[in-house]
Amino acid sequence: MCPRLLGRLSPISRWAWVLFEAKLCNRHANPNKVVSVADASGGQALDPCMQAALDYWKNRYVQHGATNQRFDELFVEQAGRNVAEPVLIAGAPDERAKLQCLLLIVYRLRNNLFHGNKEIHTFNDQKENLDHATAVLAKVMEWHGVS
Repeated sequence: MCPRLLGRLSPISRWAWVLFEAKLCNRHANPNKVVSVADASGGQALDPCMQAALDYWKNRYVQHGATNQRFDELFVEQAGRNVAEPVLIAGAPDERAKLQCLLLIVYRLRNNLFHGNKEIHTFNDQKENLDHATAVLAKVMEWHGVS
């Protein structure tokens, strides 16, 4: 990663994914493992930070009752879309489905950050995404006793 980008992330943001992947995904995250982590969280109600992340991402990825281009660029594989899209568009009464959606978004953001576009001018547009992603990961790790 570009050192200029790395310097803009807080130390917690830099390491939250590393810790999450190492401790909860057996060092090899993929969409199925991320969904399994959500399932293993026991359907706990989203805390206010997680609900704020869900609300932010609904606003970012849904327009006029449908997912938008940003969502299409984030979710290139169909499996993740099939889980996240209904939660973002219609909402989900099931806390587990909401958490699956959140963790899949975090997973895709992580992949896009490390494997996607590296142009520095696009990074500022990701700050809120990364702040919300870090909050989601921190809460999930707390639920699973990871410190």
